[in-house]
Amino acid sequence: MAINKVYISIVIFSFLFGILVGVVGMRSEFVFSEENKDAPKETMKIEETTEPSPEPTPEVSKEPEYVMYFDEEDVIACARMLWGEARGCDLENQMGCVWIVCNRVDDTRFPDTIKAVIQQPGQFHGYSTNFPATDELKEVARDVLTRWSLEKQGVEVERELHSDYLFFYGDGIKNHFRKEY
Repeated sequence: MAINKVYISIVIFSFLFGILVGVVGMRSEFVFSEENKDAPKETMKIEETTEPSPEPTPEVSKEPEYVMYFDEEDVIACARMLWGEARGCDLENQMGCVWIVCNRVDDTRFPDTIKAVIQQPGQFHGYSTNFPATDELKEVARDVLTRWSLEKQGVEVERELHSDYLFFYGDGIKNHFRKEY
C-alpha cells in the first residue's frame, strides 16, 4: 500500500512537472522565436530584461552653516560685564552694552577679541571676574553674540545699537550710548 502511494505521488509530480516545463518552454519559444522578431516594439520592450536607469535623486536644500565668532568664555565674560554695568537695566539696554563690545571688536582702535575688549584696562569698570554670570545675563550675551556672528557672515539681523556706537556711560538708572568718547 505504501508503495502505491509513493508511485502515485511520483506520477502526479511528473505530470505536473511536465506541464510546468511545457508552459515555460512555450513561453520561451514565443518570446525568443524568429516568428516574433517583427512584433511591435512595445511588446518586445515589455520582455526586455535590462534594468531601468535610476531616477535622479532630488537635491536636498541644506540650511547654511554659520561660524560663531565666540565661545562660552566670551559669553561668561559678557554676562559678568553686564552684572557690573547693566544689572537692573531693561533688556534693550543690556543688549546695547553687549553690542558695544561687538562693535569694539570690529573697530581697529580696540582689541580684536571679546574678552580682550572687556578686560582692556580703563574700560568697563563694572566688569570683574568675581561677578556672577547668571543664566539670564548669559542668555542676553549669547543672543547678541549669535546675531553679531551671523551679521559678520552677511545675514541681516536686528540690532539694538548701530555699529558706530563704541562708548556708553551709566547714570545709575540706565546706560547712555554714544559714538564719541
